[in-house]
Amino acid sequence: MCKRKILGFIFCCLISLFFMPNYIFSASPITTDGSYEFTGSPGSISVAENVNATITLTDVSISGGTCIDIKPGSNLTLIIKGVNRLAATIDGIGCGIHVPEGAVLTIKGDGKLYATGGSYYNGGSAAIGARADEDSCGTINIESGYVYAVGGSKAAGGDTGAGIGRSFYNGRGGTVNITGGQVVVSGSNTHLSFGLCATNINIENAVLYANRISGNKIITNSIIYNDANINLNCYDVNSDGKVTNSKGTVYGTYEIKNGNTFEIESTNKLEIPSGTSLINNGILTNNGTLTDKGTLINNRVFNNNGDTDLVAGSLFTNNGTINCTNHKAVQLRA
Repeated sequence: MCKRKILGFIFCCLISLFFMPNYIFSASPITTDGSYEFTGSPGSISVAENVNATITLTDVSISGGTCIDIKPGSNLTLIIKGVNRLAATIDGIGCGIHVPEGAVLTIKGDGKLYATGGSYYNGGSAAIGARADEDSCGTINIESGYVYAVGGSKAAGGDTGAGIGRSFYNGRGGTVNITGGQVVVSGSNTHLSFGLCATNINIENAVLYANRISGNKIITNSIIYNDANINLNCYDVNSDGKVTNSKGTVYGTYEIKNGNTFEIESTNKLEIPSGTSLINNGILTNNGTLTDKGTLINNRVFNNNGDTDLVAGSLFTNNGTINCTNHKAVQLRA
């Protein structure tokens, strides 16, 4: 009887191990499809080419050249639990998570992920995306969780990689899809500094904090915050918050936060299309042309020195102060 109990216990243990994920506490290259879990300080993690893997990070801390390296042709789902930190080497070419062209990364979970890119002698790597010697990333999906990503820069303060997406190169390849969670992205300095940079950017049902965004953007049901006082259409706007091309556009919901300022210069235009919103909780100054076809809400100070047109069907709500100078008024037109 005793022997049967022992054999039964061993059998149950073997069955349990068969169905459990691979719990790895010291990093080694992942070469086969499957589920893996890391905790503590496992060292750098590498996913070989053409592997479909799921990795769970639980309170992981990794620093080095590249913390997680996904090879081309691989598909990695990264589940984050607790607080995880991936810091690429300050004087190196690596990324927090390297997602080269041809690779796919999906981040999800209820934890937090902090990632930084490496600082190369010629420029910086992305925190999540392309290395400093690459001009394109693969496909990066963020579905849930809290993700904080800061790109690396040249040691002497040169070109910086994006928080998520490209390296310091001018290329903008790759796709970034953010469909949930809270994402904070930034370059590491103001020179060519993009928080989010890829050819295609899709943001839906998410909260995004970004200093600059570059790429073909589709933004729906999302809230975009910016502490650097710049417009959501960041590819057309300088970091001082001024629209610099002939026409800027608000996408999704854009908030001018309390303590921040946003200025439309005299020769420039800003449009709020139907279905989008501009919420001013700071100081909005219009020296050019502001056209509202969607929703404009002023909760603090709106200095109207230019032309502000409220197109029929738009919504304008004033809960603050409007200062009209140069005999300019907020006008309703068909």
